[in-house]
Amino acid sequence: FLALMRMHKAEVVAGLVKRLAQEQTIEKKKGILSTLCRLHSKEGEWKRDSWGTRPDNRGPYYQPEPWEQTSTIASVLQSHLSHASREEAAHLVAEMNRNRIQSQEALTRIIELAKSDVSLIPEAVTQLASSETPPVDGIPLLIHAAKDSNSKPTTLSQTVQAIVKTDNTEAWKQVLPAMVSLSQAKGSGKEQDAAQSALMGAPKLENVH
Repeated sequence: FLALMRMHKAEVVAGLVKRLAQEQTIEKKKGILSTLCRLHSKEGEWKRDSWGTRPDNRGPYYQPEPWEQTSTIASVLQSHLSHASREEAAHLVAEMNRNRIQSQEALTRIIELAKSDVSLIPEAVTQLASSETPPVDGIPLLIHAAKDSNSKPTTLSQTVQAIVKTDNTEAWKQVLPAMVSLSQAKGSGKEQDAAQSALMGAPKLENVH
């Protein structure tokens, strides 16, 4: 899988898709899904100019761009997500997050799963934070994450980033307590900066003084 995910070739994608449909072992299915997620995009061509002094280093690519198999992979991932087991769906959404694959279907599915399994809330928060307008049914998950004393700095930061995009009064009430919790977490300077920038730059901030 580590080798295949670096081979942006149509025959590799076709082989993985065929194997996914036949595979029965959950761990091998996860490997195939992870590989397809990595192959969803490719590194953009460097044109001898700079990516900036602060390039986007979230990975796996500095400049992700689609290629001729992107639409095929996206279709397969969406189809698999619609009927995947809880474990497979959670893994797939996490891999889509990790590879920066935006999907409304993935967001809807992970919200649905997180409502009955709180261990999946961090993955749901990651999707909500990257959503332009977090859906209403995701608000309770954001409130839960903001209040949860076990939330990790990354989850707290993403929770703030998601809440400040909403108009929900109850969710906004959790922003400052979340910022306090974040400030008390050791080694969370990067997460604090991201949350503070999102808060101070939020267009909806003036509505909630």
